[in-house]
Amino acid sequence: MRLAAHASARFNDWLGRRLHAVARDLAQAVGPELIAVILGGGYGRGEGGVQVQGGRERPYNDVDLFVVLRGARAWPHLTLERLARLRSRDLGVPVDIGRPLTVPELGRWPAWLMWHELLHGHLVLHGPADVLTGSASAAAWGPPPAIEATRLLLNRGAGLLWAWRVVRGVEIATDADFVRRNRYKAEQALGDALLIAGGVHRTALGSRAADLALLVHRSRGLASLVQERLYREALAFKLRPDGVSLAQPGEAALADAAERWTRVFLHVESSRSGRDFVDTAAYAAWPAPREASPGARAVVANLARGALLGRPSVRHPREALYRELPLLLQGPAAFPSLAAWAARGERFLAAWRRFQ
Repeated sequence: MRLAAHASARFNDWLGRRLHAVARDLAQAVGPELIAVILGGGYGRGEGGVQVQGGRERPYNDVDLFVVLRGARAWPHLTLERLARLRSRDLGVPVDIGRPLTVPELGRWPAWLMWHELLHGHLVLHGPADVLTGSASAAAWGPPPAIEATRLLLNRGAGLLWAWRVVRGVEIATDADFVRRNRYKAEQALGDALLIAGGVHRTALGSRAADLALLVHRSRGLASLVQERLYREALAFKLRPDGVSLAQPGEAALADAAERWTRVFLHVESSRSGRDFVDTAAYAAWPAPREASPGARAVVANLARGALLGRPSVRHPREALYRELPLLLQGPAAFPSLAAWAARGERFLAAWRRFQ
């Protein structure tokens, strides 16, 4: 079993045994309603991160688990929260157990990047091996639509903003490697977003640097948008975070990444919309929805979501986040004061954490 491509066989065996133990714990906790336990993320694709600490290989990435049920909604939340905390301490990284899925839901999966990547790279720890491949929707199999590039940039750009706030001293890091990790995630997202928007995204990390180089060669205008060296470094960080620079980036590096994030974001959105956004102000002023118009049921849900923010709207709260983030990533210098930038960023991140 290969869970981390750049790790030893001993590490992969150690991690595999522990993950199968988690699956057994889940099966016991959930009971006969359980169909399958699925490992997603980097470890599910065989591309999980590993680093050496104290002479010993240890996991670096979160462990992402998905559970498929027969249809009942009896879900032992408290038991599974305790299990996740226990196993997180054992592995040294967070163990995340996602919202339970049912087989009918798999057949209705939308064309989201997260479902596409799970479908194309996962490991079934418990249950039938074809539980996903035999049930997933056709939309999830196909290439992710361009809106997924926009969503990816929103999420990784939010992480970049968060890291910038830590460097400026307006927020506390969640761990010692927080700023470096979010900088590299943003760097990877710049290349991945161009691949998605160009219709050539592939799940396997090993192919992406070459795919991006070919895309840039074919579309000369892209060469100024992404630094291929930093993209390759970000991919290397994903697999072996102690194999690249261990230095935590300063404000200059984050500002540079934010400037390139903005140019890639405006490029993707200009391409998607058929418009030419010359700057972040022009993009923020564009009144059209960024995502497809919601159906009747989604409108009701969106009104409820907006009410939580004090801004009821028929549109999803992400619509406001798309407009806001490019302005915030101009940095404190674009605002009347550091306090103004910090306060506006705090409101943005609170909404992003709730509605991402």
